[in-house]
Amino acid sequence: MDNSEENQAQSHAEQPFDREYSVHELMPSSFFSSLHRWLTDAGVNRFFVFDKNGVCIFPAVSDEKHCKMEDIDGSDTFMNDMGDVIVPLNHDFEILAFMMVGFPESMMMESASKIAWCRFAGKMVEQVIACYYRTLMSSGLHSQVVTDSYQEIVMKTELLEKSEKKYRHLAESLEKEVLRKTKEVKEAQAYVMHQEKLASIGHLAAGVAHEINNPMGFITSNLRTLKDYYSDIRKASDLIAGWMEKVGPAFEAQGHNDSMAASIVELKDNVSELDMDYILDDFPHLLDESLDGAERINRIVSDLKDFAHPGEENPTDADLVQCIESTLNMIWNELKYKTTVKRSYEPIPRIYCYARQLNQVIMNLLMNSAQAIDKHGEIEIGTRDQGEWVEFFVKDNGHGIPEEILPKIFDPFFTTKDVGKGTGLGLNLVYNIVKKHHGMINVDSQWGVGTVFTVRLPVHGCFEH
Repeated sequence: MDNSEENQAQSHAEQPFDREYSVHELMPSSFFSSLHRWLTDAGVNRFFVFDKNGVCIFPAVSDEKHCKMEDIDGSDTFMNDMGDVIVPLNHDFEILAFMMVGFPESMMMESASKIAWCRFAGKMVEQVIACYYRTLMSSGLHSQVVTDSYQEIVMKTELLEKSEKKYRHLAESLEKEVLRKTKEVKEAQAYVMHQEKLASIGHLAAGVAHEINNPMGFITSNLRTLKDYYSDIRKASDLIAGWMEKVGPAFEAQGHNDSMAASIVELKDNVSELDMDYILDDFPHLLDESLDGAERINRIVSDLKDFAHPGEENPTDADLVQCIESTLNMIWNELKYKTTVKRSYEPIPRIYCYARQLNQVIMNLLMNSAQAIDKHGEIEIGTRDQGEWVEFFVKDNGHGIPEEILPKIFDPFFTTKDVGKGTGLGLNLVYNIVKKHHGMINVDSQWGVGTVFTVRLPVHGCFEH
């Protein structure tokens, strides 16, 4: 195939397949070159192909540039005046071109035989044209399908790229939104936790005030007594000073021993009336009592402030028993009138935790147990060493929890208390704090017998900062 035919093939591939094909597409010059050689071998000395307008298309360089259209008689094979046979080449019931075949005078063949022979050759050429046509149609269809498929793939690829870009943007936006919502949820949880603490503090405020008033009462009384003692001590000091003023000159005069003796007797009588020995003996007891009361106040206020703190930035190593004792000290006024608290501590290691949050857990469980006791009962709190885990439990002999509501007790806002007496967040807060510590909480309760809450915590906690 020469360059012109390659260009034609490329041009053909770029055009739609269901079109009208030109004579050059249906009759390539390479085919007519082969046909020409075959006819020449058969004795033909002249061979031309003209389009339907009479323009010579084979050979490309020829003296026979045009065929006179008036020489063409109809659409059937005929012989012109020069003895050349002209054969119409049909395609799809239309004349596509004309083939002109000339024979030498030396060839002894009748005109009818020449016409028949050329008509046969023309039919063969028409079959070849039909084959070329089908080939071009198939090739064009295949090219168009490939082109359409490629364009469709390109279009889908572009759409996929746009979709990918869009979804990437949506994913980034979603990630930012999730982070924002996560932050809001954490802030809301911290707010709810702090509100629960404040609600607990409000409930404990009267009891704490009573606990503070008791030590403050005897501290005030002791300080007043000390003030009175100070007045007596001052008098004794003044008497001693006066006595010294009298005794001094007596010693200097030497001979006034009677006067000095009288002064000594007077001083002893006055000191005896003041009962200085008792005062001095009572001083340490009063001071110790006052210091103990002050320390109690300090512990109560410190525990209350520590519990009410809005949050802590990082977990720390903490002594769980100390957390329990600190919480007991803070809520003792709520427990001491209706419960007996029994401690069952096993030695346990320090744990990595949020200590203030565990204080909240301990307080909520203790308060829950106290509220389950109607008149007077017992609460036992203890610890157990479980290797990589530690446990603490709160057990009471209160009225217990009905079996049908056990699955709901950790749900937010679920409460069996009267309106205004409970928020329904106490045990839910306990559950969330334990889960935050990657721990477990279990409840075992029997109606009319009591309840046991068991909390299991890892010694080496792992928290996301």
